[in-house]
Amino acid sequence: MSDISPEQELIEQLRSDKRSLRIQAAVKLTRCGRTKEALDALSILVSHGDREESFFASQAITKISQKLGITSSLPNISPSNNTNNESINTDFDFEKLTSFDFLSASKEKAATLLKYVREHSSKLSEDILPSVGVFLGKFGNVDDSEFILNYLKTHHNTLTLPFISAAEKIDSKILIPVLPYLLASKEPLVRSKAVMVLRKIDPEEAERHFLNLLSSKQAENRLAALEISFLFPFDRVKNYIIALLSEEKDADVFKTCATALASNPSLEIALKLLDVLEATPPEQRKPITSIFNIVSIAIRSAKILSEKESSPQALVSVWKHQRLKKFLDDLEIQLCIATSQKKEAIINWIKKNINVPEVAKFLEKLALNPQTENIYLRITNPKSKKTTDLTETKSTSDLSSTSESITSNDEPDNNQDSYNQNDNIQSDSKELNSDQQENDEELNSDLTKLSDVNDSDSPSHEQEYSDSDKEQVSYLKQLDTQQFLMEKQRIIDLADNSNTSIPLRAEALNTLLRLSPSIKLKSMGLKALNDDNVKIKTAGFKILERVAPDVLKEKLPDLLHSNETAIRVRAIRVGLKTDQEKSIQSLQKLISSEDQILRSYAISCLALCPIESVYNILIRTLQSEPYPLVAKQICCVLVSNPDPLILSILDKLIIITKDPDRAMIISQARNEL
Repeated sequence: MSDISPEQELIEQLRSDKRSLRIQAAVKLTRCGRTKEALDALSILVSHGDREESFFASQAITKISQKLGITSSLPNISPSNNTNNESINTDFDFEKLTSFDFLSASKEKAATLLKYVREHSSKLSEDILPSVGVFLGKFGNVDDSEFILNYLKTHHNTLTLPFISAAEKIDSKILIPVLPYLLASKEPLVRSKAVMVLRKIDPEEAERHFLNLLSSKQAENRLAALEISFLFPFDRVKNYIIALLSEEKDADVFKTCATALASNPSLEIALKLLDVLEATPPEQRKPITSIFNIVSIAIRSAKILSEKESSPQALVSVWKHQRLKKFLDDLEIQLCIATSQKKEAIINWIKKNINVPEVAKFLEKLALNPQTENIYLRITNPKSKKTTDLTETKSTSDLSSTSESITSNDEPDNNQDSYNQNDNIQSDSKELNSDQQENDEELNSDLTKLSDVNDSDSPSHEQEYSDSDKEQVSYLKQLDTQQFLMEKQRIIDLADNSNTSIPLRAEALNTLLRLSPSIKLKSMGLKALNDDNVKIKTAGFKILERVAPDVLKEKLPDLLHSNETAIRVRAIRVGLKTDQEKSIQSLQKLISSEDQILRSYAISCLALCPIESVYNILIRTLQSEPYPLVAKQICCVLVSNPDPLILSILDKLIIITKDPDRAMIISQARNEL
C-alpha cells in the first residue's frame, strides 16, 4: 500500500489549485480527519478561502475538534466569550445563534434548536443556514421538507450540499422538483450530488448526466464525475474514461482515472491504453504511460496474468501483434479529424516506423485517400510541405480545406493546466514507485521504435517495382522546377508509356501535374483514367480535374459507380459541385458499407454539402455507427453547424445509445454545442 495515509492525501488536496477539490477534501476530512495537522491545514482554508470553502473547513474543524476533545476557537464558528462546550449546549441565546451551535448540537439539545428553526426560519441569518442544513441532516424529519425545498429553490451554490444530503436522509422525493436546477448548477460538486440522487430515481437518465459531466471541458467537472463513477456499470465507465484520456491534460484527472481503471484491471484495458498512448502527442504520453504501468501491476496483483505476462513489455508485445492493423485503420480516420498537434504526432510516428512492412503499406494507402493524400506527400517528399496544394486543382484544394476545417477537432487551449513532469501518479503498490521511471523510459522507447515488429513476424511486403524504379520514384518526388525542365521529356515518356512500372508511371504523372499543369496533359490524363490500375486512374483523375474538368463532368455518371473507391470518392467530390443530388445518393450507398474507412470517406464528402441536405443521413448514421472515430467524425460535422434542433437530437441519442464509446463522443459534441 502507499506510504501516505488517506488523511495526509486529503491535507495535500487542501492545497490544490482547484476550488472543488479543496472543498471535497474538507468534506472528507469531516469524516476521516483525526490529527492536529489536519486542523492546522483546515484553519488556513478558513482564513484564506471564500465563504463556501470556509464553511466546509469550519465544519471539518468542529468534527475533528470533538474527536480530539478540544474546543475550537475559530471566530466564524464559535460564539464570543465562550470557551466551554458544555455551557454552549446548556443555554442558547437565540438572538446570537452561530454555526457552531448547530454543528456541535448534542442529541439532548437538538429538539430545542429544531423547534426554533421550524418556528423562526425567517429569522435565521444567511451565514448560519448551511450549518442548519447539516443539523437537519442529523435531526430533521419530513416536517422540515418545505424549509429544505425552499432553500434549494433559491440557492444553487456549493453550500446547498448539506441541504441536499438532509433531503436524501429525510425523503429523497423532496428533491424531485429542484433536480433540474441542481443538475444545471455551475458547481461541479452540486451537479455530481444531483446525479447521485437522480440515479436512485432513473439510472439511465443519471448516467446521461454523469456522461455530460465527464465530457465537460472543465477539469473540475470531470473530476466530480470521476468521483461518482463507481455508481455506474464499470464495463461502460472504463470506455468513457479511456476515451477521455486521449485528449486529457490535467494531472488531477489523470490521477483519478488511474485509480478508477486500476480498481478493475483487465488485459482489455491495458491494450486500449496502448491504443490511446500510441496516437498521443509526446508531451501527453508520460501520464498515460504511468496509468498503463499502474494497470499492468494491478493485473499482476489480481492474478489475471502471471508476473512475466503482465509486465509492460509483454503487454506491449501482445498489443503490437494483435492491434497493429486496427491501430493503423484508426490512424487513417484520425488524420481526418485530429487536432493539428495530434496530426503532427501521428505523422512523426509514421516517419519513424516507415520501414515496418504494415506501416509502409499503410502509407501507400494514404496516397489513394483524398482526405490523406497531402499527408502522404508530406512524408514521402519533405520538400513538398509548402507546395502540396499544387498537386490538386484549386477546387479540390478548396474542398479539402473546407473538409478539414469542418471535421477538425481543434480548439483554443484555454485550459493551461498541465501535469508535473516530475510527479508520478500514486499507486497502491510500492513496487511502482521504484520501477516507474525505468518502465516509462523502456515503454516509450519500445512503443516509438516498434523494434520487435519485423519482416519475420509480419506478412511480406510485396515489391511492386525494382530498386532502380524505387530510386527514380524517390527522385521524382523531390524534383524541383529547374531539374524538371531538364528532365521534362523523359518524365513525359515515363508517364505515357504503359510498360513503365505502375509506381513509377503514377509518380511521373503526378510530377507533370505538380510542375507543369496544362491542357496538353488532357490526352495523357484520359489515357490514365481508363487504365486498369487504381494508382494510374487516380493520377489521371487529378490531371483532368485540374486541366480539363468538363471531361470529368461528362464521365461523372460512370465514375460515381466506379468499383474503385478512391475514384468514386473523388467523383463524388466533383459531383457535389455539379450534380449534388446524384452525388448524395452515391454517398448514401457508400455510407452503408461495412468498411469504416469507406464510411469515413462518405462523412468527409457529406461535410461539404449544405447541412440541411445531409442532416438526416448524418443523424441516422450516428445512431447506429459502431466505430467510435467515424461517430466522432459525424459529430464534428454536426458541431460545425450549430442548431438547437441538433442539440435536442443529440440529447435523445445519448438516452438511447447503449454503446459507451459512442455515448461519450455524442456527449462531448453536445457540450460543444
